[in-house]
Amino acid sequence: MKGKRQLYARLLMIFMLATVVELLFQRSLFILLIVGFSLVFLMHRRNKLNHTRQRSFLFWAGVVCIILAIGGTISFRIGVLIVLIVFIRHLLKMKRTADLISVQIKEAEAIHKDTVVSKNKIIGEYHFGESPFEWNDINIQFGIGDVIIDLGNTVLPPGENTAIIRGLVGDMRIVVPVDVGVALDYSAFSGQLNYPESDAVKTLRQETLVHYSENYHEATYKIKLVVSVIVGELEVMHV
Repeated sequence: MKGKRQLYARLLMIFMLATVVELLFQRSLFILLIVGFSLVFLMHRRNKLNHTRQRSFLFWAGVVCIILAIGGTISFRIGVLIVLIVFIRHLLKMKRTADLISVQIKEAEAIHKDTVVSKNKIIGEYHFGESPFEWNDINIQFGIGDVIIDLGNTVLPPGENTAIIRGLVGDMRIVVPVDVGVALDYSAFSGQLNYPESDAVKTLRQETLVHYSENYHEATYKIKLVVSVIVGELEVMHV
């Protein structure tokens, strides 16, 4: 994974350099870029002298000129295309991984579980545990929104229980009693993990993090958290 990040960083530098070189040799684009930066600089300077933050038409015209100049280069377009391809491949990989995990869990549930709480919502917030509730394994799929699961208001059956969370953009907070063992499988294109057992906040960039709490193997009650998002922060709290 570290090698991939280094490769992406090098490719980014190459495309940035290629874009700059192309702008220098494309007279019309270079002039458009100079005009854009000049307008932005002049309007910023005027606002600074007048002690105002108002963005005038000329300021936004300058921004548009800069965007058109950079977007007019072939190097920039190729770079954007590669980023989209990598992003789509990552989405497909996350979906395949999540589907495989879901199939494995469903097979286990056919033996051990009879009920699964499944929720699907494009936009909105999920909150399990505002009041006492009977536990059933959870499967959440969402577009944009936040997810809160409070296991302090339920009684988990002995053994391993499962909560699957899959979405696009959103933050997640999961409250777990201290005597419950946690198995975490967290995948994100751009994410962050806050977990009391970690020494520091962990940042994920196209990565998957697998973690088992110290008491997981000995715990009577266990929860397996399978989280897969594009952009989202995951916070696991012990109470």
